[in-house]
Amino acid sequence: MVPNSNRGTYPNYRILRTKHDPKIEIENHKTWRMVNVERSILEAFAYSTKIGYQTALTAARSALVEEKTTEDKLHKAAKRLDLWPLMTRHWEAITTK
Repeated sequence: MVPNSNRGTYPNYRILRTKHDPKIEIENHKTWRMVNVERSILEAFAYSTKIGYQTALTAARSALVEEKTTEDKLHKAAKRLDLWPLMTRHWEAITTK
């Protein structure tokens, strides 16, 4: 995933240009960075036209059931990434057991 302003090409990788801040909800490891569970779920919904709504919904429900994240963490991450307006449409489907 790269910022929307980055127009470079990466021949060996499939990239996704995102308008969301690439520094929010990121785990830093020594030489690489990785998005955390909450951001990956939220962006699955943001890019559901590419990923698939059912895939995003399954991922969100699985993460909650397996206790990899909580509803509170998802809510806070959505607010930080300015994705809460999008998530309000899907919130009931995600949290219904």
